[in-house]
Amino acid sequence: MTSLAKRVLVFGAAGQIGSYLCWRLAEEGHLLVSQYRTRAALHGILIQANLFNRNETVEVIERACLELGGLDVIVNCIGDFLYKPLLDNTPEEFESIIHSNLIISQQILHYGSKKLTDQGCGVIIGFGYDPLAWDRPKKKILAYQIAKLSQRLLFEGYREAFAHLRFELIEFQLSEVSAAQPDASLGVEVTSLDSIWKRVREAVNR
Repeated sequence: MTSLAKRVLVFGAAGQIGSYLCWRLAEEGHLLVSQYRTRAALHGILIQANLFNRNETVEVIERACLELGGLDVIVNCIGDFLYKPLLDNTPEEFESIIHSNLIISQQILHYGSKKLTDQGCGVIIGFGYDPLAWDRPKKKILAYQIAKLSQRLLFEGYREAFAHLRFELIEFQLSEVSAAQPDASLGVEVTSLDSIWKRVREAVNR
């Protein structure tokens, strides 16, 4: 570990954005703990956990602190995506999207802020989407839209409540999802991933 290396916990490390960021963070010599749900991540100390159980969120943060001797950065890459006509959304699907994109985000902010406060400093990084893209309801991703708009308010609230910490919500635009692929995952082009990485790198090293 170099003098500039940070101790980083990445939630959702096996997804497209998470795995890319873990690779870049590892390349720069940061110490990583990578949380994943069903697919193993490739970098750092690996922790499998299902964050739909809030107790596991706490356990991941506590274990990461034990493994690394503390934390400097928490990165939340979790967020399921559903592209489906509004009237075809079941209540269970709607609830699941809200939970993965908003409730889990709040849990990470809540427990992560307390842990970083014990150390006196740190940064929590999350991902949202450009508010200029939300000029009207998007009926095929409405649950997702509601969660991400609410997440912006969450970050603003935590910034005010924990002035000694930093909360970075990195916002970018959704790539186009084809109506012919109703179950398509959120797709981000490599060029966009590079752009996201630059912003994450700046937040980590600031």
